[in-house]
Amino acid sequence: MGSLSDDDKNKRAENLYSMGKKAWNVKDYKLAKKKFNEAYKQCSSGYVNENKFNNKIKHAEAAIYNAEGNELHNKDKNYEEAVKKYEKALEACPSHEIADINTYKSNIALCFQSLGNKCFDQKKYEESKEFYNKRYQKLKEC
Repeated sequence: MGSLSDDDKNKRAENLYSMGKKAWNVKDYKLAKKKFNEAYKQCSSGYVNENKFNNKIKHAEAAIYNAEGNELHNKDKNYEEAVKKYEKALEACPSHEIADINTYKSNIALCFQSLGNKCFDQKKYEESKEFYNKRYQKLKEC
């Protein structure tokens, strides 16, 4: 059997992309990223939606990091590691996803707030002040 035509490749890519969107809608970002990646690899070079597929791979990667950060922040109370995950989400997120970028920055600010509160409760006032200042600076970026 011969290789697929560009039209067939692109139809398959669109089907994979649709599967990725379904996974995205139920917040299964790992599966979504996998399907978006498959769509990107499947489509023909120069296909009109090639960049859209690539951006969704990055967007899904950012969502994965954000979910991991949320788990670290909310469940484990590991604010330092949560900040690292949110920073990775910021790095991965496509620049046109402004709402998500602001969410990740707000999440970092919330971690700094939590770290500041933790230090304050331990009577580490100078350290607490540093975290509150970092929180303020991050919120100004939103």
